[in-house]
Amino acid sequence: MREYDYYSRMAYAEHKGEERGLVKALAKTAINLKAKGMSFEFILDVTGLTEEELKKILS
Repeated sequence: MREYDYYSRMAYAEHKGEERGLVKALAKTAINLKAKGMSFEFILDVTGLTEEELKKILS
C-alpha cells in the first residue's frame, strides 16, 4: 500500500508540475504578444486563457 501511495503522489506532483509549466509558457506567450502590439482579444484567442487570468498576467 505504501508503494501505491508513493507512486500516486509522484504522478500527482508530475501532473501539477506540467500544469504549472504550461501556465508559465502561456503567460510568457501572452506577454510577448502584448509587446508586439497584439490586441487583448487576439491574445485570449491564441492562448486560451480566461479574461481574469490574462488581466492578471498583463497587469
